[in-house]
Order: sequence, then structure tokens, then C-alpha cells
Amino acid sequence: MGTTVATGYGRGTVVSTGMNTELGRIANLSQQQTVDTSPLQKEMQNIAKKLTIGTMILCGILVVVTLIANFSLKEAFIFAVGIAAAMVPQGLPAQVSIALSLAAGRLAKNKALIKQLSSVETL
Repeated sequence: MGTTVATGYGRGTVVSTGMNTELGRIANLSQQQTVDTSPLQKEMQNIAKKLTIGTMILCGILVVVTLIANFSLKEAFIFAVGIAAAMVPQGLPAQVSIALSLAAGRLAKNKALIKQLSSVETL
């Protein structure tokens, strides 16, 4: 595994398998690596959590209100789910990516060298 042969003949000897191979060693290193979340990622998770809680509360309120307004239970749930789906900001990841790329462009224009993306996110 990990070897590409286009044409021709060859002979090989298996000396180890699985996690004892070079690819296994790389996989083991990547599993041991712990990734610290950046301040931007923490804030995005915080916003997502608050948005989810708010959406769930609003959906509960909407189901009760629509049931009081003589909607059927099925119609009330469909209405609440439709509103919940509309509350999800689908363009937010794209907007964050655009903002980060513009910030990186401004830093590059000012001849700033930044090695870590979390530094750009923080700035």
C-alpha cells in the first residue's frame, strides 16, 4: 500500500504491515496530534451553540402558538421546522473565509509575515 506502479514488472518483500509501516507511523503521529482551537473557532462554536438553543426555544414557542391558532399538530411542526431551517446562516462560513482572506491580503500588503492562521484570525 502506498506504492504506485504504472507499468512494468517488479518484486517486493513485505517487512511489516499495518501500523508498523511508514504509512502506519504517519497515521499514528496524526492521531496523537492535538489541535488547539483558535479564538475564532471558539467564538464560532459559541455562536452556533447560542443559535441552536435560541432556535429550539423559538420552535417550541411556535408549535404552541400554532396549536392555539387551530393548526393541526403536523402543520405546527412543519411550520416550526421551516422557521428553524430559515434561521441557519448558510452563508456564514463563506463570509468568515472572505473576511480572513481579505485580512491576510491586507497583512501581506503591509509586508507582515504570519506563520499561524490563528494569528490572522485573532488580528
